[in-house]
Amino acid sequence: MKNYGTKRNRAYTLVELMVALVCVGLILGSVIQYYMLVLQTTYRSQNIMLSSADASTATATIIDAAREARLAILPNDGQFTAPPGVSNSFTTTDTAGATVYTGMMLQYPKHTEQPGFRVEGGTSASETPPTFVFNRTEIGNSIWFYRSDAGGVPNPSSGQYLWEKGTDPDGTAINRYVIKTLPNNSPTALQFENVLELTREIQFKVVSRFQSTAAGRDTNETGFGNNMTAITGQCVLQRNSGGSAASTTNGHWTATPN
Repeated sequence: MKNYGTKRNRAYTLVELMVALVCVGLILGSVIQYYMLVLQTTYRSQNIMLSSADASTATATIIDAAREARLAILPNDGQFTAPPGVSNSFTTTDTAGATVYTGMMLQYPKHTEQPGFRVEGGTSASETPPTFVFNRTEIGNSIWFYRSDAGGVPNPSSGQYLWEKGTDPDGTAINRYVIKTLPNNSPTALQFENVLELTREIQFKVVSRFQSTAAGRDTNETGFGNNMTAITGQCVLQRNSGGSAASTTNGHWTATPN
């Protein structure tokens, strides 16, 4: 009688299984780590673009409003007044103890309605609608830009909003935020200055910051860079014309119209 014996199939040992699991774990860990790095870098890039867009929006808004102003008045000037219903708190200090102006008042020339007319056959006739002209010798409406909290209350040290409040030259009331991404840990995130070299120009700086906590990590930490955009803007006050008669007084510019 022939004995063929018992055929045995070789299986994986416990040690082999453990080694395989460790290898798979290392590979998965590397893939997940790489994925998280890509995700955080993507968030950082998006935040940089968003902060740049907000800083540009703030700069353009201030410049558009300042172009038509006759006076740009800073808080250190006696003619500066707070917007109706708003406390007068528009200064702070930087880390070196220097004064920072976080608000600016734009004063427009009076917007005067003049009757329109046309000439037909040597005879003038009334025209509708009437013509609106700027009278630079008289004070009109005012608009304020300042650092605030979410409700438009001035917060010169840590407010995250750039607020616009007042009445534009056409008589339209304005009470809104322009951007809401000023970094609350920066006392100079919004500051207005006068330019001594140019008598009819205002200068300002806006710093915008976006921050995300993707996957529980702060994308603004040192390892991933700083998601801030700082823009300095300058604007000539086009309605403040006086040629050589222009002069500076404290924080605002005055001019005798030609």
